Amino acid sequence: MSEEKPPRDFSEFWRWLRNAFAVLVSLSVLIAGGWFVVDRVKSMMAEVKTSEDYIGEGSGEIEVVIPAGSGGSQIAQILVEADVIKTVKSFQKAARAAGDPVIQAGKFKLRRQMPANLALTMLQDTKNIIRNTIRFPEGNRLSQQQALITKATGIKKKDIEKVFNAPKTVGVPDWNEGKTIEGFLFPDTYELPDNPTAKALTQSAVKQFNAVIKSLDFTAKARENKVSSYQALIVASIIDKEVNRPEDRPKVAQVIYNRIAKKMKLEMDSTTAYGVGKTGVMELSSKDLKSKSPYNTREFAGLPPGPITSPSKAALEAAVNPQKGKWLYFVVVDPAAGDTEFSETYEDFLKSKAKYKAWCQATDENYKVCFGKDR
Repeated sequence: MSEEKPPRDFSEFWRWLRNAFAVLVSLSVLIAGGWFVVDRVKSMMAEVKTSEDYIGEGSGEIEVVIPAGSGGSQIAQILVEADVIKTVKSFQKAARAAGDPVIQAGKFKLRRQMPANLALTMLQDTKNIIRNTIRFPEGNRLSQQQALITKATGIKKKDIEKVFNAPKTVGVPDWNEGKTIEGFLFPDTYELPDNPTAKALTQSAVKQFNAVIKSLDFTAKARENKVSSYQALIVASIIDKEVNRPEDRPKVAQVIYNRIAKKMKLEMDSTTAYGVGKTGVMELSSKDLKSKSPYNTREFAGLPPGPITSPSKAALEAAVNPQKGKWLYFVVVDPAAGDTEFSETYEDFLKSKAKYKAWCQATDENYKVCFGKDR
């Protein structure tokens, strides 16, 4: 195209100006029309989208249950009824775009009025699954675990005890010598289904116990220490009640084995407390100490007849991996800090015991820890 030359006189200039203005007006109309069309298309697309789907991030919180075996259409319908998404169609589109992922069953925390693709993303994130759990703490005896189950699930005490008293039905090892599952309900956190049963929950905890002792090669190592697996379990349960520092557990195991080898009574208050049904107190009464319970290791030689707690993995490991030494005594001289002194002679034991007694009398708070009451 040749470059247009400017007009040579005034009349030619006005004609040139009118033509240029007409061109500019035409371009403006075309541009404005184009923007109108684009904006109208966008508006129509938004109207279609909002008729099928919500926009934004959603609001509030809602719990939604996705039953096992639910397909994409079923899940979409559940979400529509809960006002999480607007239409089944929007969820189906989002699922197809994502490759039709599998959504696991469970209870989810979602938001109301979300875009379908956001709802799908949240359903795939396990952080949004609501899990009801129960925690069995380390060092709890069976009666305490039963109380926790009843509180968490509402299962009646008698139904739980029926399961606890039938160890062969819940998978305890063949070497169990007890009449209950005391010691086999492994301390851990367990997920509760919507309708938990005493048997299913107990089986989960026993299954975990079996997995832990397998990982520790517990049975073989117990034989190396010339004790049965059940005896090693009893030792582990005592360890968990006596000390809590990792470095002390193998030493306590050795003290127990040393005293048994020398035919000395264990004289451990933790076993006596179990026999008389006391918890949360360190000092026992003279009546307690004279109890005729077979768990009173001041009165009866050897190990008590069964475990006194559900021991932790650390205690189980210590029971079959004792630290070599000649100790015959130990005293937790500072219960708050867990400081424990080990000794080979009775004289040194008495010195440690004096430190413990002094600690108990040092403050009102310490006194309550030792005696379970205000002074």
